[in-house]
Amino acid sequence: MALLDQIESDYPVDLSHIYVTGFSLGGNGAWDLAAYHSVRFAAVAPLAGWFQPELAHLLKDIPVWAFHGADDDINPVTSTIDMVTALQEAGGHIKSTIYPPGLRHEIMQETYKGEELFNWFLQFNRQKARDNFS
Repeated sequence: MALLDQIESDYPVDLSHIYVTGFSLGGNGAWDLAAYHSVRFAAVAPLAGWFQPELAHLLKDIPVWAFHGADDDINPVTSTIDMVTALQEAGGHIKSTIYPPGLRHEIMQETYKGEELFNWFLQFNRQKARDNFS
């Protein structure tokens, strides 16, 4: 968060359009940052990450698109499936993409290669996310 504070201080950042995403350990970090600092972000996209389903309620007011490989050999796909279920049960708004077998843990290039995720991000700003998802 200190790095984000510094960037916001030093550069002309549109504070309403800050998104968080990460892959693997960074996917865990994306879940964590969005959970504990949700007012700072407009949306979150964790890739092949994990988080504690019992804390899903912390994410119910932020749009989430979670990605995972069905045959991930590093972080089991159940870590994302469990979060999707927990977030739905908490009243959150989540979409998920589970890639078919073959990519295993290597989903980063597939996820980031096109415009779909980035266009999804851009439909949200912090206020709109709160208005439409709270």
